Amino acid sequence: MGDHLWTILNHLEKLTKQHQRRIAYEQESGIRQEDANMFILDHLNIPVSDVVGAPLLQSNVNLEAIRGQCVLISGPSGCGKTSLFRICAGFQSIDAKQIILPARRHLLFIPQRPYLPHGSLRFQALFLLKDQNLISDRDLFQLFQSVNLLYLLERHALDTAHGLSSVTDDNYAQQLLNEFSLGHLIDRYSMNGKRQVWSELLSIGEQQRLMIVSALLVGTETARLLILDETTSGCDKQTEEAIYKYLQRSNLQFISISHRKEISKYHSRQMTIDATDTPIPTPVFKTRF
Repeated sequence: MGDHLWTILNHLEKLTKQHQRRIAYEQESGIRQEDANMFILDHLNIPVSDVVGAPLLQSNVNLEAIRGQCVLISGPSGCGKTSLFRICAGFQSIDAKQIILPARRHLLFIPQRPYLPHGSLRFQALFLLKDQNLISDRDLFQLFQSVNLLYLLERHALDTAHGLSSVTDDNYAQQLLNEFSLGHLIDRYSMNGKRQVWSELLSIGEQQRLMIVSALLVGTETARLLILDETTSGCDKQTEEAIYKYLQRSNLQFISISHRKEISKYHSRQMTIDATDTPIPTPVFKTRF
């Protein structure tokens, strides 16, 4: 066990140093700039992997959106959609003339199969809240996530998570659970019930909705840009519509990856990434509000 822990810590230390070097390089070179009201990709190349000299999936990707413009990105599997957002999140090196987007601590990425920590329903709904001290450093959280070690954060937090959030947070959490057709979870497990393994209990659609509830509870001051990677793929059309209409009202800028054309009406811009050609942003003349 000691050798195993030493290996994990050594790996984390290497990842941390690599991550810090990447951030320093981005800042010194001016490749990545922070702006809470802009999302700009300027001649971005998307490689197959984060290895020097790796072949490109896409080249010269260009996109510009301002706060209030929500973007839908679509394209066939394997064309580089998810890799694009891994680059934006800092998991892969940036190969671009420039990208401008909110600071990493203001980005919230929700994948198709979200991470659900073990715990009570209340803990699951509120675990992303900053005042719980579960995540003191978003970059560190992302590093743990990238190497599938979130259980270490979870294990540390489970003993202190209960009783830290206000009654207002609880009320809002219950409101959102009901809004997204998850009220039955309150009846079935109660907010402060026993520790559950949610990924084994819930359908993929329920897991996606529960993670969206957690993201919305973070609040717009912290989560400036929500990135949804097929996040509603397991939901029926009625529930998906409720989610996107709520997001439209929440003053959150969001970018979606999806193969479902039906959700284009909830976005003000679309970009299709082809398997072979350079992606071309296509304006959609709709307003979000």
